[in-house]
Amino acid sequence: MGFVNLFGRLRQQPPARVPTDTVVPLVELDPYYYYAVELLFRFDCVLDAHQLQQSLSQLMEIGNWRQLGGRLRRRESNSDYQFDLHVPAQFTEQRPAFIYRTFEWDGSIDDHPVATRIPRMTNSISVHSVRDDLAPLIGTADFPKTADDWIYSDYPGFFFQQINFHDATLLMTMFPHHLMDATGYGIFLDAWAAVLHGRINDIPPSRSYSNDLDPCNTLAEKVPPERYIWHRHLMSRFNSLVYTARTIWDNLAKKEDRVVCIPSWFVEQIRADALKALSTSQESAFVSESDVLVAWFSRLMLSAVNPSPSRSLMLVNAVDIRSTVLDDHQRTAYLMNLIFMSHTVLPISEVLSQPISHLASKIRAALISDRTAEQIQARIAWSKEVGRHPLIGPSDNFTCFITNWAKASLFSLDFSPAIVGERSSATPCTPSALLSYNDVQRITPSCCVVLGKDAESNWWMQWYLPKTAWKNVEKHLHPTSQSRCRKGV
Repeated sequence: MGFVNLFGRLRQQPPARVPTDTVVPLVELDPYYYYAVELLFRFDCVLDAHQLQQSLSQLMEIGNWRQLGGRLRRRESNSDYQFDLHVPAQFTEQRPAFIYRTFEWDGSIDDHPVATRIPRMTNSISVHSVRDDLAPLIGTADFPKTADDWIYSDYPGFFFQQINFHDATLLMTMFPHHLMDATGYGIFLDAWAAVLHGRINDIPPSRSYSNDLDPCNTLAEKVPPERYIWHRHLMSRFNSLVYTARTIWDNLAKKEDRVVCIPSWFVEQIRADALKALSTSQESAFVSESDVLVAWFSRLMLSAVNPSPSRSLMLVNAVDIRSTVLDDHQRTAYLMNLIFMSHTVLPISEVLSQPISHLASKIRAALISDRTAEQIQARIAWSKEVGRHPLIGPSDNFTCFITNWAKASLFSLDFSPAIVGERSSATPCTPSALLSYNDVQRITPSCCVVLGKDAESNWWMQWYLPKTAWKNVEKHLHPTSQSRCRKGV
């Protein structure tokens, strides 16, 4: 089957270039961004699909926001990483700025055999399987999912599917990671909501995707690569082989993603306990709620997966760099991928023997030291020498990738002006549930998406772990065990 796909793709040709398209040369695309990101929002109100589409169409006619409706094409140089956006001079029914499908279900969402399985927050920690259970709701099978799919089609990058029930709305959205990260998508959603609310003057100008205007172009020239904290920790060729072999072995187990819903009272308590524990040794101790959540579940994950305690845990945290290196980030919409990796490395034996507060403080310390302007500039300069994704740290790393979407404020998306019926538009209509469906290949033994904090201050996380580990996780998270989950904070 693979050979059939390969030779079929070799014979495939991209659509003919449209002479009136505006061509926007993109920065070299990182293969990590070649895939689509799919999200499912639940709103406990019925939304007018026409109003949502009209406001989105209006946004995509404003200045550089139009570039979001461009078609991805490989540059004529035929480089693996060089692509352009071909933006239609006019968006039409034949070449729309986005695809928007709508469906109606004649009944309550609670009566739908699939939609009723969407997680709901309770007063205790809960774990929910989502990918297989909710797959019938996701109608993107005929839509591009990777950069290679897009370049051989004339599809726009954005896809939306709305399902209205008598008492709720499901909105499935898909965006191309090659155009933006989660924070960028949050900026996009905020702008869409601003048009819907009639606040079009509040929409900031969007920075062009043109590689000539890439904000990272000048950053590499400011600080020498030798100043990067991890500069001296590049793995040797032999250690790289050892690490790769270990990672392949770790990844042999079948993975499964599940949503973990954590009520606000639990988060507040473990953070308070962590701050109290740290105050005995640190004068002005600080850890965020997400620091503590990641530390808490990472320890739980290690106990469930059970890697050798002699190995090292490496938490790789993807962090937004807009506020650190862009002076005009509050006046300009930087939608593109602007993330930087922060690394926390500790012996697994230390992580498991020390309290949660210990790992949480190490995560916070790494974030503080790694995402200074100097470190970001030095890392960009270093990448010119060693490539985009050098292997660093000990060769026995058990790697866990963390991407925190809390800053994107996806749970704050307010579509209240589009409410159908008697409900007051002054009442916010924000998501009550949020799920992620990412087809990215998981190259680390575990991965976590911190989806964010909802309107009731409850936290949502989505973890990708070996299927066999989830039984142990759920045993620890059983309601009768949750009082013990705080042990060792």
